[in-house]
Amino acid sequence: MLPRSDASGHALLVRGSGVRCLLVGLVCGAACLVAPAAGAFENQWQLGFSLGPATALHRSLGWGPSVALDGVYGLSDTFDAEVFLQGFQLPNDGNRSWRAGLVAAGVAYKLDIIQWVPKLGLHAGYFGATTEISGAQDVRLPQAGVLVGVVPGLDYAYSRSLGLGISGRFESILSRRVPPSLVSVILSAEYRWGW
Repeated sequence: MLPRSDASGHALLVRGSGVRCLLVGLVCGAACLVAPAAGAFENQWQLGFSLGPATALHRSLGWGPSVALDGVYGLSDTFDAEVFLQGFQLPNDGNRSWRAGLVAAGVAYKLDIIQWVPKLGLHAGYFGATTEISGAQDVRLPQAGVLVGVVPGLDYAYSRSLGLGISGRFESILSRRVPPSLVSVILSAEYRWGW
Protein backbone atom coordinates (compact mmCIF):
# COMPACT_ATOMS: atom_id res chain seq x y z
CA MET A 1 0.00 0.00 0.00
CA LEU A 2 1.29 3.43 -0.85
CA PRO A 3 1.16 6.01 1.96
CA ARG A 4 0.00 9.53 1.22
CA SER A 5 -0.09 12.37 3.75
CA ASP A 6 -2.90 14.86 4.23
CA ALA A 7 -2.55 18.57 5.05
CA SER A 8 -1.95 17.81 8.76
CA GLY A 9 0.91 15.38 7.93
CA HIS A 10 -0.98 12.19 8.88
CA ALA A 11 -0.46 9.18 6.60
CA LEU A 12 -3.41 8.09 4.48
CA LEU A 13 -3.70 4.82 2.61
CA VAL A 14 -4.39 4.84 -1.09
CA ARG A 15 -7.80 3.18 -1.46
CA GLY A 16 -7.03 1.08 -4.56
CA SER A 17 -3.87 -0.51 -3.14
CA GLY A 18 -5.73 -2.21 -0.26
CA VAL A 19 -8.02 -3.97 -2.73
CA ARG A 20 -5.01 -5.05 -4.82
CA CYS A 21 -3.21 -6.49 -1.79
CA LEU A 22 -6.33 -8.40 -0.80
CA LEU A 23 -6.66 -9.76 -4.34
CA VAL A 24 -2.99 -10.84 -4.47
CA GLY A 25 -3.36 -12.54 -1.07
CA LEU A 26 -6.42 -14.47 -2.25
CA VAL A 27 -4.67 -15.61 -5.44
CA CYS A 28 -1.57 -16.76 -3.50
CA GLY A 29 -3.73 -18.59 -0.97
CA ALA A 30 -5.65 -20.37 -3.73
CA ALA A 31 -2.37 -21.36 -5.43
CA CYS A 32 -1.15 -22.93 -2.18
CA LEU A 33 -4.33 -24.98 -1.91
CA VAL A 34 -4.22 -26.18 -5.51
CA ALA A 35 -0.46 -26.87 -5.86
CA PRO A 36 0.67 -30.38 -4.87
CA ALA A 37 3.11 -30.75 -1.99
CA ALA A 38 6.71 -31.09 -3.16
CA GLY A 39 8.27 -34.41 -2.22
CA ALA A 40 11.75 -35.04 -3.59
CA PHE A 41 12.11 -38.62 -2.33
CA GLU A 42 8.69 -39.69 -1.09
CA ASN A 43 7.39 -42.89 -2.68
CA GLN A 44 10.57 -43.20 -4.73
CA TRP A 45 12.13 -46.64 -5.31
CA GLN A 46 15.84 -47.30 -5.67
CA LEU A 47 17.77 -50.40 -6.71
CA GLY A 48 21.53 -50.49 -6.17
CA PHE A 49 24.41 -52.81 -7.03
CA SER A 50 27.59 -52.55 -4.96
CA LEU A 51 31.16 -53.84 -4.90
CA GLY A 52 33.88 -53.42 -2.32
CA PRO A 53 36.23 -55.00 0.20
CA ALA A 54 35.03 -56.65 3.42
CA THR A 55 36.69 -58.08 6.52
CA ALA A 56 35.93 -59.52 9.92
CA LEU A 57 37.55 -56.96 12.21
CA HIS A 58 40.63 -58.91 13.23
CA ARG A 59 44.19 -58.98 11.87
CA SER A 60 44.20 -62.75 11.44
CA LEU A 61 41.23 -62.57 9.05
CA GLY A 62 42.15 -60.54 5.98
CA TRP A 63 40.16 -58.54 3.49
CA GLY A 64 38.23 -60.08 0.62
CA PRO A 65 35.80 -59.09 -2.12
CA SER A 66 32.09 -58.48 -1.54
CA VAL A 67 29.09 -57.84 -3.78
CA ALA A 68 25.75 -56.46 -2.66
CA LEU A 69 22.27 -55.65 -3.87
CA ASP A 70 20.03 -53.18 -2.07
CA GLY A 71 16.48 -51.95 -2.42
CA VAL A 72 15.26 -48.67 -0.97
CA TYR A 73 11.83 -47.08 -0.65
CA GLY A 74 11.46 -43.38 0.23
CA LEU A 75 9.13 -43.15 3.22
CA SER A 76 9.56 -39.36 3.29
CA ASP A 77 12.10 -36.76 2.26
CA THR A 78 14.20 -37.67 5.30
CA PHE A 79 13.60 -41.39 5.94
CA ASP A 80 14.08 -44.49 3.77
CA ALA A 81 13.20 -48.14 4.32
CA GLU A 82 16.08 -50.35 3.15
CA VAL A 83 16.70 -54.02 2.39
CA PHE A 84 20.27 -55.19 1.80
CA LEU A 85 21.78 -58.49 0.55
CA GLN A 86 25.56 -58.99 0.65
CA GLY A 87 27.84 -61.89 -0.19
CA PHE A 88 31.55 -61.99 0.53
CA GLN A 89 34.58 -64.27 0.54
CA LEU A 90 37.31 -63.88 3.15
CA PRO A 91 40.51 -65.79 4.00
CA ASN A 92 40.28 -68.36 6.80
CA ASP A 93 43.45 -69.41 8.68
CA GLY A 94 45.52 -67.89 5.87
CA ASN A 95 45.12 -70.83 3.44
CA ARG A 96 41.38 -71.47 2.99
CA SER A 97 38.71 -68.97 2.20
CA TRP A 98 35.13 -68.96 3.41
CA ARG A 99 31.98 -67.63 1.87
CA ALA A 100 29.31 -65.84 3.80
CA GLY A 101 26.32 -63.66 3.26
CA LEU A 102 23.94 -61.46 5.11
CA VAL A 103 20.50 -60.02 4.67
CA ALA A 104 19.51 -56.92 6.59
CA ALA A 105 16.62 -54.47 6.73
CA GLY A 106 16.28 -51.14 8.45
CA VAL A 107 15.74 -47.42 8.15
CA ALA A 108 18.05 -44.61 7.10
CA TYR A 109 17.94 -40.92 7.94
CA LYS A 110 19.12 -38.72 5.08
CA LEU A 111 19.84 -35.06 4.65
CA ASP A 112 19.04 -34.03 1.07
CA ILE A 113 21.42 -31.31 -0.14
CA ILE A 114 20.41 -31.11 -3.81
CA GLN A 115 22.82 -33.63 -5.44
CA TRP A 116 24.77 -34.78 -2.36
CA VAL A 117 22.81 -36.87 0.13
CA PRO A 118 24.56 -37.87 3.39
CA LYS A 119 22.74 -40.62 5.28
CA LEU A 120 22.93 -42.84 8.35
CA GLY A 121 21.16 -46.19 8.55
CA LEU A 122 20.37 -48.62 11.36
CA HIS A 123 19.80 -52.25 10.36
CA ALA A 124 19.06 -55.65 11.79
CA GLY A 125 19.39 -58.92 9.92
CA TYR A 126 20.83 -62.40 9.63
CA PHE A 127 24.34 -63.67 8.86
CA GLY A 128 25.23 -67.09 7.46
CA ALA A 129 28.52 -68.72 6.41
CA THR A 130 29.51 -71.98 4.72
CA THR A 131 31.49 -72.99 7.81
CA GLU A 132 32.43 -71.64 11.21
CA ILE A 133 35.18 -69.12 10.64
CA SER A 134 38.33 -69.33 12.69
CA GLY A 135 41.67 -67.60 12.69
CA ALA A 136 44.74 -67.29 14.85
CA GLN A 137 44.43 -66.67 18.60
CA ASP A 138 41.02 -68.38 18.86
CA VAL A 139 39.25 -65.84 16.65
CA ARG A 140 35.92 -67.44 15.78
CA LEU A 141 32.82 -66.24 14.01
CA PRO A 142 29.67 -68.32 14.29
CA GLN A 143 28.35 -70.11 11.23
CA ALA A 144 25.06 -68.20 11.54
CA GLY A 145 23.54 -65.53 13.71
CA VAL A 146 21.48 -62.40 14.12
CA LEU A 147 23.26 -59.13 13.45
CA VAL A 148 22.77 -55.41 14.00
CA GLY A 149 24.53 -52.70 12.08
CA VAL A 150 25.21 -49.03 11.46
CA VAL A 151 25.64 -47.78 7.90
CA PRO A 152 26.95 -44.25 7.24
CA GLY A 153 27.05 -43.23 3.59
CA LEU A 154 27.01 -40.54 0.96
CA ASP A 155 25.00 -40.65 -2.29
CA TYR A 156 25.52 -38.47 -5.33
CA ALA A 157 22.52 -37.92 -7.64
CA TYR A 158 24.07 -37.83 -11.11
CA SER A 159 20.59 -37.39 -12.57
CA ARG A 160 16.99 -37.87 -11.42
CA SER A 161 17.23 -41.60 -12.18
CA LEU A 162 20.92 -42.45 -11.71
CA GLY A 163 23.17 -42.12 -8.71
CA LEU A 164 26.45 -43.24 -7.19
CA GLY A 165 27.16 -43.96 -3.56
CA ILE A 166 29.79 -44.91 -1.04
CA SER A 167 29.04 -46.36 2.38
CA GLY A 168 30.65 -48.21 5.23
CA ARG A 169 28.83 -51.12 6.81
CA PHE A 170 29.63 -51.98 10.42
CA GLU A 171 27.77 -55.08 11.61
CA SER A 172 28.02 -57.04 14.84
CA ILE A 173 26.93 -60.66 14.95
CA LEU A 174 25.12 -61.30 18.20
CA SER A 175 26.07 -64.58 19.82
CA ARG A 176 26.82 -65.99 23.25
CA ARG A 177 30.49 -65.25 22.67
CA VAL A 178 32.01 -61.81 22.31
CA PRO A 179 30.16 -60.20 19.40
CA PRO A 180 32.46 -60.24 16.36
CA SER A 181 32.18 -57.44 13.82
CA LEU A 182 32.04 -57.38 10.04
CA VAL A 183 33.16 -54.31 8.13
CA SER A 184 32.79 -53.48 4.45
CA VAL A 185 33.32 -50.40 2.32
CA ILE A 186 31.13 -50.44 -0.76
CA LEU A 187 30.77 -48.35 -3.89
CA SER A 188 27.35 -48.53 -5.48
CA ALA A 189 25.56 -47.65 -8.68
CA GLU A 190 21.87 -46.82 -8.15
CA TYR A 191 18.77 -46.58 -10.32
CA ARG A 192 15.73 -44.62 -9.05
CA TRP A 193 12.13 -44.47 -10.25
CA GLY A 194 8.57 -43.77 -9.11
CA TRP A 195 8.59 -40.10 -8.12
